Amino acid sequence: MTLSDTDLDETAIRAAIAPASLYFFDQLNSTNSFAVKAAQQGILQTPALILTPLQTHGRGRREARWESSAGNLTMTVAYSLSHSLTAIANELPLLALRVGKIAVQSIQQIEPTIGLKLKWPNDLVIDNHKVGGILIETAPASDGTILCIGIGINVNAPIELSISQDGLPPTSLSFAVQRTVNLTNLVVELSRALIELLRRFPVVNLPITDLEEILWSRGERVVVLTGKRAEPGILEGLNSQGAVVLRADDGTIREFFNGSLRRVAN
Repeated sequence: MTLSDTDLDETAIRAAIAPASLYFFDQLNSTNSFAVKAAQQGILQTPALILTPLQTHGRGRREARWESSAGNLTMTVAYSLSHSLTAIANELPLLALRVGKIAVQSIQQIEPTIGLKLKWPNDLVIDNHKVGGILIETAPASDGTILCIGIGINVNAPIELSISQDGLPPTSLSFAVQRTVNLTNLVVELSRALIELLRRFPVVNLPITDLEEILWSRGERVVVLTGKRAEPGILEGLNSQGAVVLRADDGTIREFFNGSLRRVAN
């Protein structure tokens, strides 16, 4: 059987990421949920890629739903660290941004003309439309911690998110380039890059400036939403821990480690 760009070539992916393990499912409720549960049970062989063309109960940040059908990308990369969760907890917000940078680079390796931005703290954006998201979860291990990096990207299938995600309407990579995108190549590129990133974690030589150059709405007026509070100001960039830096209307500089961004309409 000949595979198309929208298909996942399990054999090719397994060979390309070896010696990492591939857990491939025709259908799965959530790649992250599987990874976390298998890690907790001590049966997950890491580094591992958990992959499915059909995710039925995916989860995003703040328990938002992220469902996907064939042609889109839903995957989790799991990696065992010798560090305790306490030792790496402060590094996780910055890790989400670094994963976003890796995702942008991997997509552009496949489709160089796509202009992507990273919307703090964990979204991928094309022309002010959401194309993907990142969810990092952890599981304890006998000798450290297992990181589970979940990524969902609208690649080829029709966009099924009928409502705005974090204030942005959805889009897809194929819509951006007006043709199908090779899903297998994207999975391989992204998996290899993530495994290498996690192999070096928490010591990662990636300057904040590299993240700021693709930061969505940098230099523009935004609102940082934290719970029931809305803090307006100019998005200046990021600090060394991955917090967003805002210049408030009174001129003071404020840093936020949690929350979400909204652009202020002109």
